[in-house]
Amino acid sequence: MPKEAARKVQTDIDVKRKAVKLVIVHLKRKIPKEFLGSDHVYSWITGIEKLLEKRDFSVIEIIEMRKGLNDVIERTLDEE
Repeated sequence: MPKEAARKVQTDIDVKRKAVKLVIVHLKRKIPKEFLGSDHVYSWITGIEKLLEKRDFSVIEIIEMRKGLNDVIERTLDEE
């Protein structure tokens, strides 16, 4: 039981932060540099990484950033 006592209790925010970080890692691996909208996606990634560095970010900010990513995806698909 001592091992379980030392475990950190994850909050909802911790889980969401980890999930967003996984999405960022996946995007960085999958988006080729020569992709038409890659500059927009990398700009979004920079913004979300800055947001995640803050200790007191809110879920509302993550939702707004996600909407921003959806806009980037829509604009990129429209350009093609």
